[in-house]
Amino acid sequence: MPPFLRLALILWATLLLGPQSLLVADEFEVRVVDGETQKPISVRMSIRNERGALIKQRGVPYHFGSFCFFGQHTFKLPRGIYFYTIEKGLEYRTVSGQFEVKRGANDGVTVSIPRFTDMAEKGWWSGDLEVYRPQKDVPVLMDANDVHFANLIAQNNEGDRLKKGFPDQQLKKVTDRITFHQTGIVDSRYGGGIIILGSARPLSLPKPGSVVPYSALPETKKDLHFAANASIWDLPIHLARHEQDPDFQLQGINIAGDVVTQETYKKKRSDLRPFPKNIVGDHKTEQWQTKIYYHVLNCGLKIPPVASSASGNTKSPVGHNRVYVHCGKNFSYDKWIENLKLGRTVVTNGPIMNVLFNGVLPGETLQVSSGSTMEMETTMTLSLKEKAEYLEIIRNGMVAEKISLDEYAKARGRLPKLTFKESGWMLARVVTNNKQAFRFACSAPVYVQIGDQPMVKKESAQFFLDWVIERGKMIKNSSAADKDAALAEWRKAFDFWKEKVDSATR
Repeated sequence: MPPFLRLALILWATLLLGPQSLLVADEFEVRVVDGETQKPISVRMSIRNERGALIKQRGVPYHFGSFCFFGQHTFKLPRGIYFYTIEKGLEYRTVSGQFEVKRGANDGVTVSIPRFTDMAEKGWWSGDLEVYRPQKDVPVLMDANDVHFANLIAQNNEGDRLKKGFPDQQLKKVTDRITFHQTGIVDSRYGGGIIILGSARPLSLPKPGSVVPYSALPETKKDLHFAANASIWDLPIHLARHEQDPDFQLQGINIAGDVVTQETYKKKRSDLRPFPKNIVGDHKTEQWQTKIYYHVLNCGLKIPPVASSASGNTKSPVGHNRVYVHCGKNFSYDKWIENLKLGRTVVTNGPIMNVLFNGVLPGETLQVSSGSTMEMETTMTLSLKEKAEYLEIIRNGMVAEKISLDEYAKARGRLPKLTFKESGWMLARVVTNNKQAFRFACSAPVYVQIGDQPMVKKESAQFFLDWVIERGKMIKNSSAADKDAALAEWRKAFDFWKEKVDSATR
């Protein structure tokens, strides 16, 4: 071997594993089993050497310090002590430990991962609505992170994303419990932010420089459309169209999208509406997503919350943010989609919540005659990997009850009752104490209808009217060739929100 090539290989190995890699490598096998069944399972693992440097692994899907594998993995490592962390989604305990690679060793360790809750047994099945990882890796990534459905993005405004082009087959069934959609599409333009699920073919999306708001194309009328973040600039235009155009419906608003990551979100995103000064405390960007969603509900729009990791475009693993959909004991793609549209959802990136309101699932509308009142009771089971102090019951965008976890435990999951004298909504929410990242769970709302009086708060309608005016100024000041067409769409949204403000019931 030429000297220069030998030197190049040595430098490559040093970059991969650090100077310690110049020592003799020995094999060490890590085996991982389910704590109850003792059967091999897929997991996500990270490993560090004694200096704290992350060790990259080849031959397995690797992503920002962690890698996924099924059942067992053989390391070829220099002698020394190594520290590992193993995870499997949100329903298993995180396990950390260490092992030592000794001279001439051909050793191994078996790690048992205990499950502390099983949402599928309770009828809840998890999904991630925006994934950018390599197509061939998706099955093991889903299994390792305990995700049952994923939407793999195949196209955006710049064209096909996948190496092999736009897939011929929409769905890929991995097992009876794991299915992913291969033909997801994103309108990724500035201000756009619509995730499309269900298309069987590539779409003629607007060019990246276009400012015309996304609208349903003839071939996408049956597809599902989600706001990729609650703060996308065109959200008030999409909401107006959701009410005005039966061919364009928003099936969800993402309150845990690519701005809700493994660490506190610090980037400034001009393509998203920034949070105002009255958002205070930790995790302002993440709080802002939820505040916007409450305004949507206060305008009488019954759109469920959803979630996605954007793994591949973010450092987050698949399923870091996930939406649980209640489907009953058996999982199927069709049933998962059907019940997602009905709002049978819980969004989380940490706490595990199983919640009912007066014995019914989130997404339901409970109605009584005019002049009557309705008493609502929340029952819940909650599982936590990280510490939290309180549960919250949110009514019409405000904290109606704040219950300590000690009180929750004493009440055995039965939370204080709320009385509705007029139409409104309520949901359950918990935020952990983690200062480094925003960890939360939020149910979809249950709606209370008193007589025929709709729920429209003037403050929330004005919130979106102000927003659409601000967006209109941006379009007018743009140099886009199609800004006149964009302004035509903008005027429809302006008229919609102006009427909402004028007709608000409270």
